[in-house]
This record gives sequence, structure tokens and C-alpha cells, in this order.
Amino acid sequence: ACHKKGSASLAPNQPSLGGINSVNAAETAYPRLLVLFSHPLAAEHGQPMGILDLEAERKAIFRAFESHKVPVSVCFDIATTENLSRHLLAGCDWLHRSGHGSPSSLAFENRSGGVHAVQGDALRRLLSAAGNPPRLCFVSACHSRSVGEALVEAGVQHVVAVDLDQRILDRAAIVFARDFYQALAVGRTVRQAFDMGKAAVAADPDLGVKAEQESSKFRLLPDSGNHDVSLCQAVQSGQPVDTSEALPETNLPTRRPDFTGRAQDLHW
Repeated sequence: ACHKKGSASLAPNQPSLGGINSVNAAETAYPRLLVLFSHPLAAEHGQPMGILDLEAERKAIFRAFESHKVPVSVCFDIATTENLSRHLLAGCDWLHRSGHGSPSSLAFENRSGGVHAVQGDALRRLLSAAGNPPRLCFVSACHSRSVGEALVEAGVQHVVAVDLDQRILDRAAIVFARDFYQALAVGRTVRQAFDMGKAAVAADPDLGVKAEQESSKFRLLPDSGNHDVSLCQAVQSGQPVDTSEALPETNLPTRRPDFTGRAQDLHW
């Protein structure tokens, strides 16, 4: 569903449209990409979590469509289960989730900015309950294959994930995403885009001697699926539109009203 009707005008630097649900799928047929980023303050037991360059990944994804003048609707948001449910009900064609992962779960965020470990089966139930799952999901996280298989069970036709027993370098994930989405943008099939992403990682000078090893960690699921299809074949030239809502500086809870004026009590 990537054929755009000619009536919509997508100018460069178009202001925010107030969220992915503001794009009416009945009126526009360019792909709707939802990107969920997760970077909790700490792990479940207070251990620090590795720093991810999510801003670099955000720029790489958006520029992949901008450089080829493809009018994709892109919404960036915080990876909470509440946000995921809201966007799934509004509808999205492609889903990209980036952050930390374990062999059985993905690290989403809770309302206080802490980690919320979401099991693959819970994500499967969310996607199944929402109905009409995305055609494509990219689970950009370490050990994400089991979660990717759960998304396939939910009806996602094409899932990119990382080997179950492997960690992935942040740089490798960013490079793969950049070339994977660029290839999709110019009409390559999912299989060709996947191969392009792997080739880009293997050739990346910043990864050095680790490049080939990092490239081998990505998986396209299901193994027996038909990935020789293009998801973005006849889109007219235009500009991508960032439909993200303005994010707060922090999602930490606000100060409780009954704490107001108690600075001296806290000091003592």
C-alpha cells in the first residue's frame, strides 16, 4: 500500500501534524513508519544500561527517505507499551523498535523512565489484539530473534532481528537501518534491502575488523517467508513528513502536590 494519491502536497520542512494517527490512510497511501526508541535510566536492579546513539539512528532513518525524496510518514516516539498500543490502533505499515534487548524480552520504558521488560508473547498479544499488524518490523536490539518470531506469529510478514545468542554494536544497527530503509525507499524488495543493509555493515570502515562479524548477526524472518516483494514501489516524488508529537524533556513523574514547600523537612 505504497501508491500515493496525487492530491496530497508534502512540502519540505512541513510542520508536525500531531502524531501518526493524524494521517488518514484512506486519503494517503504513502507508507506510515512508526519508530519507537527506548533508553531506560537503569536496568531492573539499578545497574546502568549501555548508552545508545538514538539521535544518530533517528537522523539516519529520516535521511534515508529524505535523500531519495520519498514521502513516507515517520513518527518517532518513546517505546512504552501504552504508546505502542495507541499507534497500533491508529495504524502503521512499518514498525521500527530500537533499544536494548535480552533473549526473551525487549527493554521498553515505564512511566518513570525505568526499564519495563516486555516478553515476546506480550508483544504478540498486543499486535494480535490491535488487528491489522504492520507488514514490516525491524527489532533493532541484541538477542531479538525470539521476539521477532513472536511478531511473525502475530501476522507480521517481514521481520528483521538479531541472532538469539548475539549482541549487536550500536554502530552496526545504525548502518544497517540507514541502508535498509534507503533500499526500501527506492523500490528494492525486502530481501534486497536486507542484503543491502548487511553489505553496508560489512563494508563500514568504523567497524573495522568487527564489520563482517556484525553483518552476519542480522536475520530476516520468517526463514521460509516470501521476502521478494517491494513495499515501496510506485511512490511519487515528495518529502518525508515527521508526524511526531513534541516529546517532553523527561518522562519522570512530576513532583507530588503534598511535597510542595517541604524542602526544609527533606533537608533535615
